[in-house]
Amino acid sequence: MASIHPTAVVDPRAEIAADVSIGPFCVIEADVVIEAGCRLGSHVVVKRARAWVSVTKCGRHGPRRPPQHIHAGQQVGRLIIGHG
Repeated sequence: MASIHPTAVVDPRAEIAADVSIGPFCVIEADVVIEAGCRLGSHVVVKRARAWVSVTKCGRHGPRRPPQHIHAGQQVGRLIIGHG
């Protein structure tokens, strides 16, 4: 079972792998996939933003990183955040 901090907000429609760690004050929206091996530090927000989002073999993500996906526009697209 994934390790999800009590202050994190994870939509029940998000797909979270069993070994994922989600830190304090994270927000994971619907239609997001967090794959095995991912570790999200504090205050990470993964928004749906009218797109399908997958975080895959990503290692660690935390508040030091700039936004990965600012605006999806009117198009439904795909955002994959991968290792490296």
